[in-house]
Amino acid sequence: MKKTFIVLFLTLLISPFAYCMDQTMFKDLPPKDEMLVQIGDQPDKALNPNAFEVLVWNVYKAYCENEKASGCDTKNWSDDFIHITKQSHIILTQESVLSPIMYEVFEVLSNFQWNFAISFFQDNKHPTGVNTATSTGSKNKPIALRSPDKEGGFTTPKTIMVVYHKIAGQKEELMSVNIHAINVHTLSAFKRHIKQTQDLIKQHNGPIFFAGDFNTHVKSRLKFLNKYFIQKLGFTKVPFKHEKDLTVYLKGKKVGILDHAYVRGLQVIDSQVFGENCKSCNISSSDHKPFKVRLKLKP
Repeated sequence: MKKTFIVLFLTLLISPFAYCMDQTMFKDLPPKDEMLVQIGDQPDKALNPNAFEVLVWNVYKAYCENEKASGCDTKNWSDDFIHITKQSHIILTQESVLSPIMYEVFEVLSNFQWNFAISFFQDNKHPTGVNTATSTGSKNKPIALRSPDKEGGFTTPKTIMVVYHKIAGQKEELMSVNIHAINVHTLSAFKRHIKQTQDLIKQHNGPIFFAGDFNTHVKSRLKFLNKYFIQKLGFTKVPFKHEKDLTVYLKGKKVGILDHAYVRGLQVIDSQVFGENCKSCNISSSDHKPFKVRLKLKP
């Protein structure tokens, strides 16, 4: 009788907490074979091997939870996005949400096909994840990958979007890899997520652009990335003149530089951060600053 009472008491005690966890932390996840969403037709174009532009941006779900603390202003998000992507041939975004405002952007930028890897459903309604827009065709299908681990061990996974892009006059295509790396977890889980594309990279003979929000808020993660990409896989890290402008702040507290880009088989012509050192193009509609990289094939 005493044992039964204790079990009943613990059940009543834990139930509200469990309900709260379920409502606030656990999200609806799509089946793995339904992770990929494609919007728009595939363009019948190819990249210019002598010059093309890639834009990378964590768009913070196109809104700010605390605009004053994070220093971002979402009122002009769609205008910012459309303006800075006009010259781009490939767009890699993280924390994208298939919401009405995003669909409005898709309509304006109708020359792209949008390839969306769903992580989970925001507010149990709108798919959120990484999104790669391409202005070119491809003979290869895009690939959406879900991280082996979930945030904190039991909440939501992160995603990777792999898309291929035709290059004019070239047999091999460009492979772009768009990542939002796992955040609240161990270094081992972080490594498992990064290495998900290892086989695809080794099998690909063409150039590769690997970028996104790597969540490198601790030095051990960045140390691993540089060793893995540069020493093991032969990539080069994309340099930025004003790299400090990529620093992310959360509720006024410095988190660090989380966004990076690595290239293989490509030469960097130019790179730019839309940050404080660009007086005419400082973007504040997300807690992350967008950056663009102008590239060409290595001779």
